[in-house]
Amino acid sequence: IAVLAKIGGWEYDFVNQSTYGSSNFEELYGGEIPLGNGIQDFAALFCEEDQDNVLKNLNEAITAGAQIDFEARLVTKNNDLHWVRVIGKAEFARSRCTRLYGSVQ
Repeated sequence: IAVLAKIGGWEYDFVNQSTYGSSNFEELYGGEIPLGNGIQDFAALFCEEDQDNVLKNLNEAITAGAQIDFEARLVTKNNDLHWVRVIGKAEFARSRCTRLYGSVQ
């Protein structure tokens, strides 16, 4: 179903300093996703005009536990723009954000 709906997954694990992008997300992007090491690198996957909104949403999740839910223009590996919806949440341990994860469609 995820393949038919073109739903990809992503994750930032701040404890282990690791990132993950599912094969469906890679298909949406058009190749290996340069997720890097932090939310700045995630924001860089989107159109420059949308990056502030991406960072705002991710930072609100990290600092206040807000739900991640926004639409933005993903810049594919071939520099095409695709509107996507990003949904996600933050996971906390001892009042510290340890992980962000979600979906992109």
